[in-house]
Amino acid sequence: MIGEIKGSDIIGLNSSGYLQLKGIYNVTFEGVGEDTTVYKWGFLIRDSHNVELRNVGIMLFPDDAISLDTGNENIWIHNNDIFYGSAGSDVDQAKGDGSADVKGKSTYVTISYNHFYDSGKASLCGMSDTEEFFVTYHHNWFDHSDSRHPRIRVGTVHIYNNYFDGNSKYGVGVTKGSSAFVEASDFRNTKYPMLISLQGSDIYGNGKGNFSGESGGMIKAYNNKISGESRIVYASQNSTQFDAYLAISRNEIVPSTYKTLSGANTYNNFDTSSKMYEYTPDNIEDVRGIVTNYSGRVNGGDFEWKFTSADDISSSVNIELMNAIKGYKSQLISIGGGSIETLEPVIPDEPQQPEEIPPVTPEEPEKPEVDQTPSTPDESIIVKHNFTTDNKSSNFFDISGNLSSTKVTVKYNDLKLTKCLKMESSTSIKFITENNSKLILVLNSTFNKDVVIDGQEYTANNGVIEMELEVGEHIITKGDTGNLYYIGLEINKTFKANERLNSQQVLYI
Repeated sequence: MIGEIKGSDIIGLNSSGYLQLKGIYNVTFEGVGEDTTVYKWGFLIRDSHNVELRNVGIMLFPDDAISLDTGNENIWIHNNDIFYGSAGSDVDQAKGDGSADVKGKSTYVTISYNHFYDSGKASLCGMSDTEEFFVTYHHNWFDHSDSRHPRIRVGTVHIYNNYFDGNSKYGVGVTKGSSAFVEASDFRNTKYPMLISLQGSDIYGNGKGNFSGESGGMIKAYNNKISGESRIVYASQNSTQFDAYLAISRNEIVPSTYKTLSGANTYNNFDTSSKMYEYTPDNIEDVRGIVTNYSGRVNGGDFEWKFTSADDISSSVNIELMNAIKGYKSQLISIGGGSIETLEPVIPDEPQQPEEIPPVTPEEPEKPEVDQTPSTPDESIIVKHNFTTDNKSSNFFDISGNLSSTKVTVKYNDLKLTKCLKMESSTSIKFITENNSKLILVLNSTFNKDVVIDGQEYTANNGVIEMELEVGEHIITKGDTGNLYYIGLEINKTFKANERLNSQQVLYI
């Protein structure tokens, strides 16, 4: 899909304004570039397997933006920008209905790296389900969305490395015997970060709760960062009126003695089972930077909006944002290709008889003078490290940190860079120069933040840092969260031979 496609441009949407993807297998629906936008329609996925939906913006959808409804398996929803929908008839649908809903026993679903712009109801997870299903939410930016991040019934759900940013109602809500493991997520000004139906903060103040009187589910919380909340109570503080069980280690098993007040439901400890998938969560201090840099469409999409502190506590429609969405227009001018040029046949002139040309005896060429002085190399060499081809293996640089191949692709000169070193608190690159040198660092192209080199911050320009280094020991560490794809070190010609370079890639310039 390319550019903006309006609902009025499509023949075959159903009565709820959905493009229906039913009974399909092994399909990727992908937006191309920064400006792919679904305008006034949404996606309904049903009875489908191995489906991926990525890199689209969705605006003014008539029902849900994305609805996984009935019998889906192995679904991946990622890197989408989800804005306001069209107002519905119910009081709680002023911002549209669900942004990304999972229901009808849709299982083995991953929702990741999506940017939710002030959604009223971000993600319902389970509706009339009666059997267990499995969903993972990670690296989503819940940007001033109000509630349902997610709102869970029955299911087993893993929620990690998300950024809950100014959420006026609540973060995660669990009901009807569901189990949620919430870890390494950043909650900033989320009124109630975690709620269990009919106990703790859910009934604090009014006794009614937020979940239609449904019985409770259980939350295990570990290593989250919470600030600016109105209230959160852990089981260690109150063994009955709690919002979550706070674990002291990731592998801690929640005792079955902890039960919900409504329904007497316990935590199923899925996260410590031998069947649990392998994963490595990002450091909690890096989560906010990673999520804000990499969630949503490629390069942040073509629509930018910054909320204010007033939006942290408001669940009303932001009129300015709504007007901006209604006034959105794609900047796409044209799409190349597809045309056929009609060519008139060319009839050549009658060929003429070539003239005879007498043979020419060549003169003996003069013997060239040969300079016997051997050539010398130019004035510098470059030591280079390409994480796409070299991983962390180097005989020149001492590299510590974590690699990733799930970030954006970066082009630098003639290189296509697809693997990077994540700039995190644990990241370091050490090396020694024996002559004055020029250092080149290539990060993601939208990175205009800082990297620390020898203890001093240096700011990238469109993802590139160039600076001069003196002789001595050097170390590169994290300033702001980013991804490093390539290192170049241009060294003066008088560089002394060093065994560390024997098997390192060296380019003479």
